[in-house]
Amino acid sequence: MRHLSIPVSSLTLAFANARAVTARIIFFLLAFWVAWPGSAGAGVSEFPDPLVIAVSRTYPPFTQIDIYGQPAGMFVDIWNLWSKKTGRAVTFKSDDWLGTLAALKSGEADIHSGLFYSAKRDEWMDYSRAFYVNSSSFYHRIEDTPPSSGSDLEGVKIGVVEGYLQETFLREAYPKAEIIALADDRELIKALAAGEIDLFLSEDPTIESLLAETGMLGRIGSVGAPIIPVSARRLSMVGSSLRNRSILPAASALISSRSSASGRISALG
Repeated sequence: MRHLSIPVSSLTLAFANARAVTARIIFFLLAFWVAWPGSAGAGVSEFPDPLVIAVSRTYPPFTQIDIYGQPAGMFVDIWNLWSKKTGRAVTFKSDDWLGTLAALKSGEADIHSGLFYSAKRDEWMDYSRAFYVNSSSFYHRIEDTPPSSGSDLEGVKIGVVEGYLQETFLREAYPKAEIIALADDRELIKALAAGEIDLFLSEDPTIESLLAETGMLGRIGSVGAPIIPVSARRLSMVGSSLRNRSILPAASALISSRSSASGRISALG
């Protein structure tokens, strides 16, 4: 496995301190209202009403669908609080991962709840500055011996969610591996448990949530340090370049001011 040069503990602390991270993002969103088009001092007609936010159905603990069929998760809770405090209406368009990207590209959604930067997406997306650091690892069946460090994974069947940044990373970093793209993280877990793939690569908080939910914590484990380069592990809000381009500069300016104002905000930057 290829390892990062940054300490794993710094990322673990960020996730363990989720409430503090949530509070920081809430502060950012409330401050964001002041600079966002349609707030005080800006033309109301410039502000989408309601603001449509694309969210993935299977991205816990950030976004998911609850038992009543409604969007839920940390990012959904944050945006609902933002709506309550600012009086600006929001609505969520939930879909699978590729569907959220399609909604953003077509203009059905104004903003994405959060995803990673990639050069390919940058051809048609506008990004805010990053507001949350995430990590990814390889996952394997507990009874199997994981690949050794430095392996090129030749012939190894590796699962990944189609359209994720991890798919691009795998195809570039491990060209000799057999990459199998599936619809979502639940499908990755099922395929690994059934022996249809040897490993999968995905985001740690989401997989940990799903393993606990599905009772698979004792059957699937991770190997090595998080392997996605640190520059690519920062989640950003995204607004389609097809419309509402003024949203993202305001977001980036506020994230930047908050990041520089406090050296304690390890999950922002």
